[in-house]
Amino acid sequence: MKALILAGMVALMAAQCGTQESVDAEVKGASTDVIIRSGTSYGFCIGYCKRQLDLTATDATFIMKDNREELPVKSCKGTVTADEWKTLAAQADLAALKKQPERIGCPDCADGGAEFLEIERSGDKYRVTFEAGKTIPGFESLVETLRKRRTAFNDCQ
Repeated sequence: MKALILAGMVALMAAQCGTQESVDAEVKGASTDVIIRSGTSYGFCIGYCKRQLDLTATDATFIMKDNREELPVKSCKGTVTADEWKTLAAQADLAALKKQPERIGCPDCADGGAEFLEIERSGDKYRVTFEAGKTIPGFESLVETLRKRRTAFNDCQ
């Protein structure tokens, strides 16, 4: 009888492990082939004037460069939770982004700065560059979320 109860408990635990794996796969699903890139650049700038954030299903990579390539590149790493990725990937609609022009407004005119959003899915990518601080119609929430994520890396060393 004890052996039967023990076998039942082991079977139940094994079933739970499989359930968690399927939940993890469902959360990320086909979204694991997506890369979301966002960044800013300023033409007439001294110091780290180019900043880029690359997000995948699990990782965040933030890179800072200067325009003249005189300073060392700074790079910091972070993580992306499954819940964050689920939200980001749902907003990263490559087909909708491709309906936008590659350039919106006058990015970096009069040193106002340029900002970009790039979505890559299975090697197919598209980038929209726009005036810093503005947004892309239909992508307001994603652009704002990515700005906050970039700001979180301001102390990157």
